[in-house]
Amino acid sequence: MARELLNSAAFFALAVLVALGGLRLGLGTVGEPGPGVYPVVLAVVLGGLAAWLAVATLLRPPRIASRGARHAGQLAATIATLVGYIALTPLAGAAVTTVALLAVLFRVGGMTRWPRIAAFALAFGLGAVFGCRLIGIPLPAGELWDTFFARET
Repeated sequence: MARELLNSAAFFALAVLVALGGLRLGLGTVGEPGPGVYPVVLAVVLGGLAAWLAVATLLRPPRIASRGARHAGQLAATIATLVGYIALTPLAGAAVTTVALLAVLFRVGGMTRWPRIAAFALAFGLGAVFGCRLIGIPLPAGELWDTFFARET
């Protein structure tokens, strides 16, 4: 039980960091949302899930067996991936980092076949990016994109 509470606290703390990063990018207005809207929405969802996990853990009777080191490794890999996502999005852009994030999370979550991981990561990642573009949320293209593909005027 203590491990699940620690996990939920870690994910809640990560949600706070993601929300702060999103606020730093700027929320914009209702008519013209800024690039920070997507991270803030994800942070609210992550924070809500972390709170739900904590409440569910407190209400559930204790389990006898735990997942041990594998569970701790999955948690560490997930947190490292999310921190990398936050750090690399301004550099590589939202599309590339979202697909990479999902690929790593699918692998950490138990998917073993790389063609399936790549297909799901591309489908969900690019779907999320195109969905944001469709409703007018600007996402960072990244400094590398600007460096290599900038149009000269």
